[in-house]
Amino acid sequence: MEKRIIIYFPKNISNKKELIEASLKNGFNIIFFEEYENIINDFKGKIIALAPKNDIAINYSFNEISEAKNISGEKIPIIKIEKKEDERKVLEFAEKNFQSIIIDLKDIKIIPLENIVALLHKKNIKIYAFTELIEEVQPFLNVLEIGIDGVITPCKNINDIEKLASLKPLFSRIKLQLVKIIDIKDVGIGDRACIDTTSMLNQGEGALIGSTSNFLFLIDNESIGSKFSAPRPFRINAGAIHSYILQPGNKTKYLSEIETGDQILIVNKMGEVKEVTVGRNKIEKRPLKLIKAMNKEVGSIIVQNAETIRFVSEDSSIPITDLKIGDKVLAYIRNKSGRHFGIEVDEHIIEK
Repeated sequence: MEKRIIIYFPKNISNKKELIEASLKNGFNIIFFEEYENIINDFKGKIIALAPKNDIAINYSFNEISEAKNISGEKIPIIKIEKKEDERKVLEFAEKNFQSIIIDLKDIKIIPLENIVALLHKKNIKIYAFTELIEEVQPFLNVLEIGIDGVITPCKNINDIEKLASLKPLFSRIKLQLVKIIDIKDVGIGDRACIDTTSMLNQGEGALIGSTSNFLFLIDNESIGSKFSAPRPFRINAGAIHSYILQPGNKTKYLSEIETGDQILIVNKMGEVKEVTVGRNKIEKRPLKLIKAMNKEVGSIIVQNAETIRFVSEDSSIPITDLKIGDKVLAYIRNKSGRHFGIEVDEHIIEK
């Protein structure tokens, strides 16, 4: 499920035009306003304004719902949660066929939010919540593991917008593509990195790894064991130490540099993303295989030659020992760019 981070501009800030332009530049086009403001018209067609009397009408109470029936567009009630009984109001709104609700939490936040997610997660309604703190965006979107559909949080300056933009990849989908295997060969003994995470991973969830930063293969975790080894669903036998691995914030790191406490991105075949912590990186000498694949361009990866290393495909995953030329596996392909200590920079680069 793709989740949304919605920017909220408090009515007392003065440089809204500059902030709206920065929001659009960073990929945010849904903006919450407490009340209708003329500046919304300057960006008509570019932003979706959540404000009374606008594209999407916001209502603060049951009493205002009847008035909202005269306003075009979607109507979204805001429900203040100040005591236990207020959680029942959320259920009442959900049963009135609203498409979305916004939860306004007071001092205690996580427990009521967990209760609301538990009440509504099987109903066809989107749950959004206010938070004043950017630090709460990620916990809110992951609450009870299912998370809510979106968070509305205030931005007072461009730094706030950029902080939120760095979180977006965690709650978006990565567009994976099928690539065709064109070459497989042994390349002798080398050092490979085996990454143990602090999370139990589902079958088909893995890390994006490759010899070049623009062509990363989806390598499955070890949730499928072998005749001679038990499943280890916390582990990704990632590849040779020179390989890149994708981290949060669109950053990369060499596998040789990954260490305890680092964060890496875990992706499933639908492109859904989550962040996990590395518990350990084991680097050992092992026999290696080179795999090359092609979509419009050619990418490569070097991994250990063992049946527990699996490439995620459209239907399942294929162990390296069964992989053959012509098979199709999933990869993340991006435009070529340079990397300065893992951070993407626009410069000419040749990697092969």
